[in-house]
Amino acid sequence: MQTIYEPKGAAREYAPFALNLYRGCAHGCTYCYAPLCLHMTRNNFADVSPRIGIIDALKTYLKKSIPKETVLLSFTSDPYQPIEQEVRLTREALEVMNGLVPHVAVLTKNIIVRDDFDIIAHNGWTVGATLTCYSPEYSEQYEPHAPLPAERIRMLEDAEKHGIDTFISVEPVLSEAELELVLQKIKHLKVKNGIRIGKWNHCSEANKINWKSVLNTAINYANSGKPIYIKDELAKFGNVPNNLRNKFFG
Repeated sequence: MQTIYEPKGAAREYAPFALNLYRGCAHGCTYCYAPLCLHMTRNNFADVSPRIGIIDALKTYLKKSIPKETVLLSFTSDPYQPIEQEVRLTREALEVMNGLVPHVAVLTKNIIVRDDFDIIAHNGWTVGATLTCYSPEYSEQYEPHAPLPAERIRMLEDAEKHGIDTFISVEPVLSEAELELVLQKIKHLKVKNGIRIGKWNHCSEANKINWKSVLNTAINYANSGKPIYIKDELAKFGNVPNNLRNKFFG
């Protein structure tokens, strides 16, 4: 069973290692690429289940090898599914990695990650939130079963109060106006580990967006002093300074 692995392509722009604990996702995001990558229908993908045997496989993996660089939870599913409060799969994985894995970065839309702030803070790990938009009407249309963006921002505020370093994924950008709104709403956060901004792909609706203008908005925001990372597909629309092309954490 594949446990901690080295992602390729656009996925590797987030972290050199990844671990997927669940199969499927209940958030219902219309822009999600994972069903296509996993050769699943969206209906099947919405039927979430823990990956059977993943904890034992993780223990076996860590007996043989400890990744020295960041392990991201997760690429193909949110590590904080609604059923996490019952099965506690992500919590168990974090406990297995406790004191062993130098850096874990958790990326989620779900505010129940707060339940694990204790172990994350203890290890000096990182918490991130995906914010593709800010307006409730956009969120309800494109990510109907996820907590609203304002709730995710409050979760990041709480993480920083606990001494946890944070990051934000603005990917995919759903509109230039929503990107500007997100960037405005997160100005008060430290986001020490950066704001990653990426293009919307695999959707005809994305062709209506002026991506060169989106890129300029992102570059201009970097002048505020916030650490910004422009993902490769978006960077193709202009000249991006080298300091905005860092790939990993730290």
